[in-house]
Amino acid sequence: MLSPRKEYLYQRKLSPLLDSEQIAAAVSRLAAEVMRDYQGKRPLLIGVLKGSFMFMADLIRRIALPVEVEFVTLSSYGSGTLTSGKVQVVRCLRAPVKDRDVIVVEDIVDTGVTLDYFL
Repeated sequence: MLSPRKEYLYQRKLSPLLDSEQIAAAVSRLAAEVMRDYQGKRPLLIGVLKGSFMFMADLIRRIALPVEVEFVTLSSYGSGTLTSGKVQVVRCLRAPVKDRDVIVVEDIVDTGVTLDYFL
C-alpha cells in the first residue's frame, strides 16, 4: 500500500524533483555554511510562515550553534493563486533585529514581491 503522498503523486503521474535523501543532504550543506559563517555568533532565523516551517525545523536541528527563532506571516496572494502585488502583514515580527545577524528562511520565491517587501 502506498502512502497518501505517494498515492497522490502516482494518481497524477507526478514525480518529486528531489528525493528525501537529496533534500536532507542539501539541508546539511546549508547548515554547515551557517555554522561556518556565523561561528561565535547567535543568528536570528526568521521563518516566513507557513511554508518555511518544516524546512526551518530541519535546518535548525542541524545547526550546532545557539540560534534564536522568530516567525512572520506575510501574504500577497489573498485567497487566489496569483499575487496581488500588495503585501499584507498577517503576523508581525516580534524580535528586534537591529544590530543582529539575521537569516531569512522562505519557502518559495516566485515574483519576489513578498520577500522584497519583507527585506
